[in-house]
Amino acid sequence: MQQQYKREIETLQRKIRWYAENQELLDKDTNALREKEEEVKRLKDTLEKVNKQVRSLKNPWSTPRVDVKEVIFEALWIKIKQ
Repeated sequence: MQQQYKREIETLQRKIRWYAENQELLDKDTNALREKEEEVKRLKDTLEKVNKQVRSLKNPWSTPRVDVKEVIFEALWIKIKQ
């Protein structure tokens, strides 16, 4: 009877050790996955910023317009200085 209890205790201890080791592996994997998800989010944000910059370069309306009056004034100013 005592031998049977010892075997049961040993079996239960092995199971507990296995569960503890398995939980450590799961925790490591969870942390690694969380880090990868953060990296993916950061890269997506960076990509979105770059895409916005590219779209703004392709859009002629996004570039600042030159004020014709300023150009004429500068041209006249340069003529006056000469």
